[in-house]
Amino acid sequence: MFDMYKPKPRPIKEVIYDWAHGTLYQNKMALEIVDKVLDLVVPVNDIWTEDKAYVDINYKVGYKRSSLSIKYNNFSQFLNYYYSEEFKAKAKSYIDRYKGSLIKAKIGAISYFIQLVGNKIDAKGAVDLYKNLEELDELMAIRQITKVEIIKENADFIFGNSRMIDLYQMKYPLYKSLIGQYDDCIKYLGENGINLRNGIKEAIDYVTSYEDLENRLLSAKAKAEFQINRIER
Repeated sequence: MFDMYKPKPRPIKEVIYDWAHGTLYQNKMALEIVDKVLDLVVPVNDIWTEDKAYVDINYKVGYKRSSLSIKYNNFSQFLNYYYSEEFKAKAKSYIDRYKGSLIKAKIGAISYFIQLVGNKIDAKGAVDLYKNLEELDELMAIRQITKVEIIKENADFIFGNSRMIDLYQMKYPLYKSLIGQYDDCIKYLGENGINLRNGIKEAIDYVTSYEDLENRLLSAKAKAEFQINRIER
C-alpha cells in the first residue's frame, strides 16, 4: 500500500549527467591545484637541472654508468649491491684475507657481487671494474657538491617557494596524494632558510625531493587532463 510513496527512478541520462558534471568539477579542481604547485616546484628544480655546471657533470655521470651498463650484464642490480650495507659487510669480511688491505678487500667483494648477478670476471677485470667504480663515485660526489653549492646560492628563492608549497599542502589536505602532505618546511630548511644557506644535508635532501614531487605532479596533471578531455568530448 506504500508503493505510491516510493521515489521514482531517476532517468539514466540525468544520473549520467550528474556523474559527469561532478567528475568534471573534481578533475578541474585537481588540475588547478596541481598547476599552482607545479608553478612553484618546477622553478626550484630548474635552478640546478638547468645550470651548465650541473648539466655537464650530470652528463658525465650518466655516460659513465651507461658505458659500464653496456659492458656488464645487470649492472644496475650490481650497483644496488655495491652501495648496500651488504657490500660493506662483505668487503669488511675480506680484510683479514687480504692482510688489512681495504682496496684488495673491496676488489674481492666487487668480484663476488659482479659474478652474483651473472658476469664472469677475472682478477684483472675486477681491478679494472674497481677503478671504474671509483671514478663513478668521484663524479657522483662532484655532482652532489655542485648541486649543493647551487642550492646554497639560491637559498632565499627556494625557501620562498617552499613556504608557498607548504601553504597549498596545508590548504588542500584532501589532495595530498597529488601535491604531497604538509610537513612544515621550516623544520628542515630552518628559519628563513638558514639550513639551506649552510648546506645542511637534511635541508638539501628536503629540497631535492622536489624532483620526485614534480614527477608526481606531472603524472597527476596528465591524468586530470585526460579525464577532462574524455568527459568534454
